[in-house]
Amino acid sequence: MKKHFIIITLLIFCSLFAVHFALAGYTLEVGLPGVDKGTEVDLVQYINYLYLFSLSLVGVAALVSLIIGGFMYMLSDTVTSKDKAKEYISGAIYGLILALAAYLILNTINPDLVNWSIILP
Repeated sequence: MKKHFIIITLLIFCSLFAVHFALAGYTLEVGLPGVDKGTEVDLVQYINYLYLFSLSLVGVAALVSLIIGGFMYMLSDTVTSKDKAKEYISGAIYGLILALAAYLILNTINPDLVNWSIILP
């Protein structure tokens, strides 16, 4: 009972200030890709930059995992270590396909879902 009360109180508290945070403009202290330092952005633009940045991080992580799997495959002599290297490579490819498929599905449904050009009243 006490746990539910804390959760409900937290949700009410967050909902009271959600509009203020969504409409507020923030001045960037660190530049983002495509936006210079000191530019004022709103929450929707900031989430868009984080989304695109996370997609690029997925690509870099997949590349690193592919490189590690390739080196493991080249330098291994036994079948079991080659299987582990193949798991690295297939995991990297599956993760990259999953991230790009999520972007493609959102873009197919509605391009505004990936552009984040939502205008709040």
